Amino acid sequence: MTNRKYEDEGKPEKALEIYETLLARDDLTPVERRLANFNLGVIYHRQNDAPNGLKYWAEAASPVSQSDPFVMAEENGLAAAANMNLGAHFVLTKDIEKGLRYLEKAVELDPEDGEIRFNLAATLAAQGRFEDAIREFQEAAERGVEIAKEVIKKIEAQMAELEKKGNAKE
Repeated sequence: MTNRKYEDEGKPEKALEIYETLLARDDLTPVERRLANFNLGVIYHRQNDAPNGLKYWAEAASPVSQSDPFVMAEENGLAAAANMNLGAHFVLTKDIEKGLRYLEKAVELDPEDGEIRFNLAATLAAQGRFEDAIREFQEAAERGVEIAKEVIKKIEAQMAELEKKGNAKE
């Protein structure tokens, strides 16, 4: 048996067409609709089309319906990931406050996601909010993000150096 590649592999235009066709259907479950919007956001973002990427991520980040717990958990995970992506976009485009709001919403939706906690922590650290950053890095480390432990040590060293400089000036 030969290993045949899918002929449209690596063609974002085809993926966009498929997802747009899916979203036009009225029989998608809320999870399927949220996933399609999330993936469209990723595709547009990778094509450097921020307005469309943000539009679809905002759809995927929309409030989660109150349905059965299993569906809610799946929707929360997708909504949290979309909020994280929105937050990262705004942080990288220097709209830090807006980015922080999205990252905080992502943590609220999925507090057990270490990657989200790490992204929030890095943003807080960049703002000089070291205590808050350390707390979030610790949460990330507890959720398996090993590099968070190294970052905590660096921030603590930086805080100690700043304290030394402050004491030297007095």
